[in-house]
Amino acid sequence: PWQADAREADFFDLKGLLEALVGDGDLRFDREDLPGCRPGHSAWVFLGDEPLGWLGQAATDLCSGFDLERPVHIFEIRFEALARYWHGREHAFSALPKFPPIERDLALVLHENIATAIVINELRNSNPRLVESVEVFDIYQGDQIEEGHKSLAFAIRLRDHKQTMQDVQADKAIAKMLKAVKEKFGARLR
Repeated sequence: PWQADAREADFFDLKGLLEALVGDGDLRFDREDLPGCRPGHSAWVFLGDEPLGWLGQAATDLCSGFDLERPVHIFEIRFEALARYWHGREHAFSALPKFPPIERDLALVLHENIATAIVINELRNSNPRLVESVEVFDIYQGDQIEEGHKSLAFAIRLRDHKQTMQDVQADKAIAKMLKAVKEKFGARLR
């Protein structure tokens, strides 16, 4: 969100960059521990059924060999596969929105085995007319979160394309999103 302090880019920023590059394509991330990457922080990337590449956070020992003190995120993409995908597709452009968005943060606690991507999809699909974007900005496990659970924090952008959205309308949209993830995943507000 625009009011937040500056933060370092992370795995989800890189994932979002690839999603923006592909657009509405059938992009899939299959989590797997890949060589040279920090365990639990890497994934194969597919476009439909075609392998597109991989991404992840560089392993600590790899970073220390180059005197890198901060996390480094790396990826490899097969651009010929991306070019095949884009070749021959119609490219539509839409007008800039007339009405401003409302941004809200939502922090949830849920079981650690629930994939973040399906939670994002559920949040988006709970109110597709108003939900413009859902981005993860924090994942936390540790003190204050019970064993076997994780906290996911999302930055959610809502926009009504017919009129200026009011806080009451945004509150109802967030409540609907929260209800959807409570029912489907047993999530609770943090």
